[in-house]
Amino acid sequence: SPAKEKTQTLHKFILLFAVFDE
Repeated sequence: SPAKEKTQTLHKFILLFAVFDE
């Protein structure tokens, strides 16, 4: 479903943010 895809994309952005934050 589109909602699930949106959540996965959001999760990837959060992971990217965590990596950039270090």
